[in-house]
Amino acid sequence: GDACNLPDSYHGMFDLVLAANLMDRVPDPQRVLQQARAALAPGGILLLTSPFSWDEEYTERVNWLGGAYKDGAPLRSQDHLVQLLTSMDFELLAAEPCCPLIIPDHIRKFQLLLTHKMLFKRL
Repeated sequence: GDACNLPDSYHGMFDLVLAANLMDRVPDPQRVLQQARAALAPGGILLLTSPFSWDEEYTERVNWLGGAYKDGAPLRSQDHLVQLLTSMDFELLAAEPCCPLIIPDHIRKFQLLLTHKMLFKRL
């Protein structure tokens, strides 16, 4: 399905939403967060993992969550996500940098990504 446009029938239906290697590969990551919140039941868990390897091929720079400067200081993606999700009634339960993710391209070539893992609870 389309993570930016989940069916209305999903609203409040899930106890867990997993967004693995997704946030930096969609046109509107903030919309994905809104859709995840709508799909989660109160008390539900949102698990995000991402290498935050923003690329304009997938996401216009104006829609990047972090990966930029704000008021002259770096705005890191994980910090921006915490700000956004806190304002959407989520609580950060855990965050862990450097979780390895291996993506096979073919039998002799793999991509190794070091992702940031974040666990949120919908209040």
